[in-house]
Amino acid sequence: MSSKKHQPPSQRGLKVSEEIRRVLSSVFRESIFWEEGLEAVSLAITEVRISPDLRNARVFILPLSGSKVKASLIKDLTKATPKIRKALGQKLQLRLVPDLTFQIDNAFENFSQIDSLLNNPKVLKDIEKPDTE
Repeated sequence: MSSKKHQPPSQRGLKVSEEIRRVLSSVFRESIFWEEGLEAVSLAITEVRISPDLRNARVFILPLSGSKVKASLIKDLTKATPKIRKALGQKLQLRLVPDLTFQIDNAFENFSQIDSLLNNPKVLKDIEKPDTE
């Protein structure tokens, strides 16, 4: 049995993902769908990953300074998903608007944590090797 779970995205999938990210950014900027609790939210869409059949899209977001608690933000975005999909459908040239799942992008936090570990004096001592010439 061969599994296709880890296949790279197709060119079409990459194009659709980027178009969804661009249109979602526009939708969030225009604030045309805001539910109660989302009117003052400031966030960045860092990535959109779409399934091979283009039916599901995972949207990675990064709350910017002053934004609400992450769990609450995801809950409110999930509640507003039908309106967000409708706005996407009006702006995208797709036969089917994918189902959206919102997820916090932790890549920047992970990078910061790794960077602080690498700059730790104990780790630096192990990394730096004296020149032996």
